[in-house]
Amino acid sequence: TKVIHQMHESVFRYEDLEIEKAANNNLERLSRLLFCVGHVAVKVLVLAEKLAVKSKKKRHSALEKKMQNVNDKENELNQMTGADTEDGDYEENRVRNILEESSPSLLTSYIPILVKVLSMNNADDSKTFTIVRCSAATTLCKIMCVSENVCEKHLAFLFTVLRDAKEDPVRGNIMIAMGDLCFRFPNLLEPYTTYIYARLKDESISVRKNTLMVLSHLILNDMIKVRGKVSCIAECMEDDDDSIRDLAGLFFTELSKRGSNTIYNFLPDTLNSLSKDLESSQKFERIAKFLLSFISNEKQI
Repeated sequence: TKVIHQMHESVFRYEDLEIEKAANNNLERLSRLLFCVGHVAVKVLVLAEKLAVKSKKKRHSALEKKMQNVNDKENELNQMTGADTEDGDYEENRVRNILEESSPSLLTSYIPILVKVLSMNNADDSKTFTIVRCSAATTLCKIMCVSENVCEKHLAFLFTVLRDAKEDPVRGNIMIAMGDLCFRFPNLLEPYTTYIYARLKDESISVRKNTLMVLSHLILNDMIKVRGKVSCIAECMEDDDDSIRDLAGLFFTELSKRGSNTIYNFLPDTLNSLSKDLESSQKFERIAKFLLSFISNEKQI
């Protein structure tokens, strides 16, 4: 906290935290400050997870000791009434509240600064300011991973930045962070899945590649459902970049290993969507041929 405070004072010399003045004079310092704030957010999250694991082990150990004494009527009564889990529930609630209670003192106090920096989309085209915006985007995502309330409040803003940011690294960093956000708060991210898939058609190769890798990881690990969006990934097999085409092919290869029905189940909708979205019949034929190669069951042919 002391280090953050010192860095803060070196950047903001105005009581009203004028971002424009600070940015014009201390871009590199501002970038380092925002990076450190994001690093603190990650450390808070790691600490909370360690405490959660410790709390569960403590409750499990206590429960085992009580179960050994099955003849103790008082213990049996506690188990029936739920009194034996009171301490464990308290510990879990305390750990859960750490994420919310710790943020107002330091982490969420920087959110207005992060939002301001990310809102300055046309302020400066310099490489240094791009680095500042990258740090701001990454730090905001890290803080959102810490607090569910912060995530819910700023999720729409984050996707707006993802759509409108001119800098490829800013969009790329946000897409990488989407994997962590989907893992932490899948229910909050579910309504925004369409906007994640939309980045598969981003003008930047690096953003498209990051998006494909994140989606592949999430889908193959059952963190998000495909739900008719397979055609978006299938189109990547005709991408101009070789690495993206290879990643798309690898995704379907890994997906097919889950069973003979996996690709077969979404094949009709996928081919229907591809026939409408692809202008070239040759591209459609190549993709369809590749997908059909995974159908080996005679009853499905």
